[in-house]
Amino acid sequence: MKHAGRSVRLLAEQPARVTLVLGLLVTAALFFAIRSEEQQHMQALFERQADARIAAIRDALNDAVDVVETVNRTFTAMQPIGRAEFTAFTRPMLDKHPQLHLIAYQRMVADGERVAFEAERRRLRPGFEIGAYSGDRRVTSPPRPHYRVVDFLTPMEGNETAFGLDAASRVQTAAAAQRACQTGQASVTPQFDVMLGNTAKPGFMLMMPVYRAGAALTPGASNCLLLDGYTVVGVGSAAVFEQSLASWRLLSEPSFDIRVYQAGVTDPAELVFHLKPAAGSVPSALGRLFGGPAHRSSESFVLGGRQWHIAAAAAGAPLGSLGSMLTLVCGIAGSLLAAACIGALAARSRRVHRLVKARTADLKQAIRAQRLLRQAVDACANSIIILRATRPEYPIEYVNPAFEKISGYSAAEVSGRDCLMMLDDDVDQAGVHDIRAMVREQREGTVVLRTYRKDGSLLWSEVYIAPVRDAAGAVTHFVVANTDVSEKRRYESQLEYQATHDALTGLVNRKLLAERLRQEIADAAQRQQAVWVLFVDLDRFKFVNDSVGHRAGDECLQVIARRLGMAVRLEDTLARLGGDKFMLVLSDRGDGPLDEAVLERIMEAVALPVIIGSQELFLSCSVGVASYPVDSDDPDTLIEYADLAMYCAKQRGRSNYQFFVPEMNEQAQERVLLVSALRSALGRGEFELRYQPQLDLRSGRVVGVEALLRWRHPELGLLPPRRFLALAEDTGLILSIGAWAMRTACAQVRAWQLAGADGLRLALNLSTRQFNEP
Repeated sequence: MKHAGRSVRLLAEQPARVTLVLGLLVTAALFFAIRSEEQQHMQALFERQADARIAAIRDALNDAVDVVETVNRTFTAMQPIGRAEFTAFTRPMLDKHPQLHLIAYQRMVADGERVAFEAERRRLRPGFEIGAYSGDRRVTSPPRPHYRVVDFLTPMEGNETAFGLDAASRVQTAAAAQRACQTGQASVTPQFDVMLGNTAKPGFMLMMPVYRAGAALTPGASNCLLLDGYTVVGVGSAAVFEQSLASWRLLSEPSFDIRVYQAGVTDPAELVFHLKPAAGSVPSALGRLFGGPAHRSSESFVLGGRQWHIAAAAAGAPLGSLGSMLTLVCGIAGSLLAAACIGALAARSRRVHRLVKARTADLKQAIRAQRLLRQAVDACANSIIILRATRPEYPIEYVNPAFEKISGYSAAEVSGRDCLMMLDDDVDQAGVHDIRAMVREQREGTVVLRTYRKDGSLLWSEVYIAPVRDAAGAVTHFVVANTDVSEKRRYESQLEYQATHDALTGLVNRKLLAERLRQEIADAAQRQQAVWVLFVDLDRFKFVNDSVGHRAGDECLQVIARRLGMAVRLEDTLARLGGDKFMLVLSDRGDGPLDEAVLERIMEAVALPVIIGSQELFLSCSVGVASYPVDSDDPDTLIEYADLAMYCAKQRGRSNYQFFVPEMNEQAQERVLLVSALRSALGRGEFELRYQPQLDLRSGRVVGVEALLRWRHPELGLLPPRRFLALAEDTGLILSIGAWAMRTACAQVRAWQLAGADGLRLALNLSTRQFNEP
């Protein structure tokens, strides 16, 4: 009987054991399945967060490169640049990029120029000398063939020890400087103790060469012989990356471990920045035992001529989160209850299975939706828009927070509206036509557009558009990524204006003048009309500079420029070629030939008194005129002919105008030949002095002589002074010719005196320019 009862209990317990085992197996399977989904979700979340941190660090480096390139373009476009202009241009950059510590210009100084350079800088800073570092102390720089001196520095306050420092004495910068001057590109130094805020801090420098104006560059080491200096941005390693992460609001997550290396791989010797996880976020021994694998992500790139490597890591997910742990607990409890009650277990198992299945389906749906959202917010710093591929409006379905911040519109305000709403009425742009073509052809592309914020302010955007296709290949959406390039466009416009306009008067310069003259000739050729080129040169303007100073002379030129602008039509072109030379381009436009009244009006505008302070100045001008198509159809030739006509006007007494005639070209060629021969005439001994006696009429005795200069030209014969003295004055050769004449005449008269002609006087004509010489 006892054995029979035991058999009955075993038969009764066997289904419960089988059910318990099956229940535990099912629970374990569900637990690991859901945990796998959770780990995938955690990995995806980590990758997005790691990408954001890597992007923030790259953004900090790119900002530093952009700043050094912008400063370099300014030096190239505005040479020479003054100390005040440098400070005014760079101070806003440091305010906008607080992660940058200083912006400097390192000037190349040869050893032979050192004494004069130091003397000049002592006028700015008494006691100035070129320095170097010996250990932690700044000392006078020993002699070197060349010095790379920190000459301009922003901010100067707090960085005084760096001013005048010979940066070439820091061996850590040598390779970067050599690489920069050879390539002409921004180059970064390795990390070393950089002087930032009068304190040595771990950091690095970004350098970019400034070549001499007009230098002919070819790739290679020969470029380094053409250097004027380097524009430099200095950053502290810790500050630049921490501030960039803080500006992206990425320092609040304590569990991330961020390392930045100046190498293409993880090399502890090249580590320049390490953001360690907070103490409370480091997993305990128990957490490491039951936690999942650590999450890791890295990226390598080249910037400033050096390899960079960024590595991000975070602790792995714990053994299970809420969903998986809930499944585990419920499964075990359900299995135990099922062992006690087979019927209840079966029903409960079905419900749990349905619940798990529903939750799994919801989780997969959430992952799919999250992937779509991830595509839209990959570049989280840019504005992202998702459009439905529904013609013709292509309504907006989603915008990210960056869009709301940049545009001023909220997501609710733009949802369902036309995708071109931010263009306002400015739809007739080439970029709009390009975008319509991309949408029509269902392809990706990039354009630059003028868009407008909610408050109406202009926003230049670089727009990238790409189609999103479903499993069947049909386009269901378009993703639009907008990058704000307004600041870049403003810098480009400013540089373009500086490159095409005169800095003093704001008038068109020679470069833009040539383009406009070429366009006017092309338009006139279609209309079969004329174009006149007027070369205006102020008479004796050098006297103004010599008498009242160059600053007053500059104010005078600004007044003359405004008057010339008012003397012609708005559609005419007025340019300053430099100095006191102006040029006007007047087109026919159906008004008939050039009226001499226009020329008189221009000359009268110049002749009006100019009041500078308490000084009243009276000027005149000489005008030369050349015309298309009578004189030439080439812009450069027309400018040359107008210059010849102006020169003839000056020769005929100034304060008049002359129209170009072919004979002027012949005279100009003769002038060129005479100037060329005149430069070597003194060395070849071609000058002669003729002496005209001066008589005492009562005694008949010779009491003096007047020395008269003649030039015996090898081809033209004996030339009188009127044929060459004006050319000698214009070219500056009058100084050497006059000195020769004075020595020769004095020697001759002395010889006559020694020969018995006592009391003989000498009369010799001198140029006024010789009285300004020692």
